[in-house]
Amino acid sequence: MTDPLISDFTESPDASGPSFRFSKSSRLLKSHEYDSVFQGGNKDVCKHFVIFAKDNARENAKEIAKENTKARRRIGLVVSKKVGNSVERNRIKRKLREQFRLLAGASPGVARDYIVVARPGSKNASSKEVKQQLVDAMTRLDRRSKKKSDLKATT
Repeated sequence: MTDPLISDFTESPDASGPSFRFSKSSRLLKSHEYDSVFQGGNKDVCKHFVIFAKDNARENAKEIAKENTKARRRIGLVVSKKVGNSVERNRIKRKLREQFRLLAGASPGVARDYIVVARPGSKNASSKEVKQQLVDAMTRLDRRSKKKSDLKATT
């Protein structure tokens, strides 16, 4: 039986268990996907990150079949050279991916795209701080998105 927390992630090729790598369907890959979230999404700022979020419901049936068949959260990471050297940038990306992997499984069924932009002080953040800031920001963004959709439904 597949663990629901890791069901969106690829199985390892030797069938020894899950590999915990993000499948392509769990990541934002193309620049137009990033642009869409940056331009049309909500934004939340915390100490170490700026997080953008946008519902990823597709209007076009072809896009649904091609891109995002299940309701799932997807993430894009932006970590500039201002954060630090390549070792530090990759470390913060690993922390973000791991915390997002754990959080995405906790609330399946929400189809939303997130972009996390690391701020220069983020290289000193512990995994606990990263998790807490992501949880807080995602909760606020989800609440804002729900308010926005409720307002649209009433008008």
